[in-house]
Amino acid sequence: MNWTMLTISFFLGGVLSYVYFIGLWITVNLISNAKHPNALIMVSFMIRSILLLICLTVLFWYMTYYAFASIISFVIVRQWVMIKHRPVSTNNTFRKDNHA
Repeated sequence: MNWTMLTISFFLGGVLSYVYFIGLWITVNLISNAKHPNALIMVSFMIRSILLLICLTVLFWYMTYYAFASIISFVIVRQWVMIKHRPVSTNNTFRKDNHA
């Protein structure tokens, strides 16, 4: 096992995850202004999925360990992106000064 390639695979998984989920975030924000929202959703999904599948397929061809490192990094960065871009809650039901 080559540690340099493993590190590159881990980094590549993080970059892929960031591109995939930021692309999803951009798509969701553009849906309300799109003339054809269904087409926007489908094209965005296809581009993001094809990019992800090509990269993971190349890593699986090269060595399975590298693909698994990339997938682990993908999930870690996904969690980070989801926490970073989580919408702010406007629910005031549980405010401390609410004595209802």
